[in-house]
Amino acid sequence: MSMHLLRLAWTAPIVTLAMASSAVAASEPLEDVATADRIIVTGERISRDIGQTASSVTVIASADLERMPDVDRLDQLLDAVPNVVLGSGGQGPTIRGQDTTGVLRDLPAFLGGNRPRATMVVDGRASSYFEFVFGSQPLWDVERVEIFRSPQTTTQGRNAIAGGIFIETRPPEWAWGGAMRGIVGNYDTRQFSAMATGPLIDEQLAFRIAGDVRGSRTSSELTSEVQNIDPNRDEFDLLRIKLLARPQALPGLTIDASFLTSGSQSPQIEGIKRPFAERRDPRVRYGVFRNSSKAITIRPQLELGPKANLSTVLSVGSARARRFAPPGLGEAVNSIEDRAAEVIFTRKDDVTSLLVGVSANRVNLTQTIDLSQVGLGSGAFVDEQESAGVFGEIRLSVSTKLDVIAGARYQTDRQERTGALRSQFVSLPLVFARRYSALSPKLSVVYGGLENLSVGLLAQRAANPGGTTLSISSGRLDTFDQERLWNYELFVRGWIPAAGFSFAGNIFYYDIHDGQRSVLTTIGTTGGSIFFQEIGNVPRSRSKGGELQATWSPSASLKVSVAAGFLETRVTESPSDRDPLLGKQFQRSPRFTGSASVNWAPAENVGVNLQYSRRSGYFSDDANIAALRIGRAENLNARLEWDNGSIRIFGFVRNILDSFNLTSLADNGNLATAADPREFGIGAEARF
Repeated sequence: MSMHLLRLAWTAPIVTLAMASSAVAASEPLEDVATADRIIVTGERISRDIGQTASSVTVIASADLERMPDVDRLDQLLDAVPNVVLGSGGQGPTIRGQDTTGVLRDLPAFLGGNRPRATMVVDGRASSYFEFVFGSQPLWDVERVEIFRSPQTTTQGRNAIAGGIFIETRPPEWAWGGAMRGIVGNYDTRQFSAMATGPLIDEQLAFRIAGDVRGSRTSSELTSEVQNIDPNRDEFDLLRIKLLARPQALPGLTIDASFLTSGSQSPQIEGIKRPFAERRDPRVRYGVFRNSSKAITIRPQLELGPKANLSTVLSVGSARARRFAPPGLGEAVNSIEDRAAEVIFTRKDDVTSLLVGVSANRVNLTQTIDLSQVGLGSGAFVDEQESAGVFGEIRLSVSTKLDVIAGARYQTDRQERTGALRSQFVSLPLVFARRYSALSPKLSVVYGGLENLSVGLLAQRAANPGGTTLSISSGRLDTFDQERLWNYELFVRGWIPAAGFSFAGNIFYYDIHDGQRSVLTTIGTTGGSIFFQEIGNVPRSRSKGGELQATWSPSASLKVSVAAGFLETRVTESPSDRDPLLGKQFQRSPRFTGSASVNWAPAENVGVNLQYSRRSGYFSDDANIAALRIGRAENLNARLEWDNGSIRIFGFVRNILDSFNLTSLADNGNLATAADPREFGIGAEARF
């Protein structure tokens, strides 16, 4: 099914061009995604006012991104989002208690060809597992970021049971323009960014090119036997070229094309040993990742009159993730190729809206690894993953005050993986082929009968495909079924235009079936201990809580925002009454996360930004071992800038109080990771 859909979807641009050539008149310009008095959410495949959006979502626009204190990559942005907790090195964030890294982590993730639980989509292309978990996502020249905490299986399909992150970079412009920015800071931080845009053919073809290069040393001092790479470097680079075409010969047609090449290097984790405050690891046993990727995305969009639209997304990408490690302790090379296609038809009017789409995706992995120091020899694996989905959504305005939105997706996911670990004494083959399918319905009801207030209910089913890995402790194939959950939410959206005040809140309950949790396992080697997570099936578990966000902007010179997340997680059923996971909280799931920010312009051309975040404690593992509990943490950042419209000069400090906050613990509390210490710098930006 998936390959047939993939071939069919790749013919969509031909159909789109043919339909465009027969159009008799140009349609109205594309709808803006943001206006002065409302927020438009686009990540759920259809543009929708946030008041009509049932999912819990945080939207950060470019103007807010630019004012934040040195937010140069996605991780730093997520740190202030409620019910989102950053990972440590080779981990994705947790969202509402769900580890977006995926079912598998560490060595089992490599051996099983892991897939994440959340999708990260950049300019229409879904990033690969290695780009999401081990790469850096720079935020230079970004238009907006949408972070969904509610499951996105119905609209996105694969890798979305924990939510989604959607990044849209700035489009080409019809007027000439450009920008350059330079930043220097402590820890040998150096960053240079540039952008240029303009028309190639007046009102028909425009371009935009953006580049970003950053390098610094790690905040922890790492001593490693890793060869041919410095474990104390944290670097990334990016080059993006975009084209925007609106050919006059084909009225109503818009084509957005982008090419991206990027790279990054950083240690798998920045580990520290006791005494932790010294921020040192004198004997590193983990790896350093060097990643590179290239991608091309083409997005034709045809307006079929004032109410209907046909859009296509085509993408191809390749990535290489090399893990440098002490000899024989997991030196690995991962080569990834992906291609995807999606076609969506939408129609909207005052009473109804309709969305129908098909999508297909294929990922090929080729992997090698050296585990000779662990007695497992070397390994080679080939993996093919295919996904296909048919989805739709209809909105019906039952009255002027009540909307009902119903949707569903039928998704299939297939994985074929072969390979083995072999040494002189051991042979561990892996042969796996399985297809998973799921129907994910979704229903929301929105009542807008109260002035400047809308409330509603959401119910949806989400799923995550199963998979396999090699169990190092047993030497056998460890296969797991797909995860499923029902999500129920109550939401409210409100605004008082005269006071410049708006708020949004969601209360949710997840009923999770066959969730996969992890148990920390240790392997002793001649060079020390190796730690990794092995999976354990949990028949029933739950996650419940809520998020509240509010913004007050009483004048053009002042904007205050607050956000809070509340969370309670629990494993409620287990295969055995003696299971150490039974009754325990999910790892990296603090009961409270909160943030506040102030943007203030005390004088002409002067801007001040303050950001504060706080979270309660949590456990580093699902067994809730006392020695692995992390204490509460707080952080304060600031930025001061002078901006006359063409020149911007700024300074920033992150973690002003130099708070020492651990983020994870392992090895019975003897190995840890910590949030960054105080960082500061200055920069200048010119726009023309």
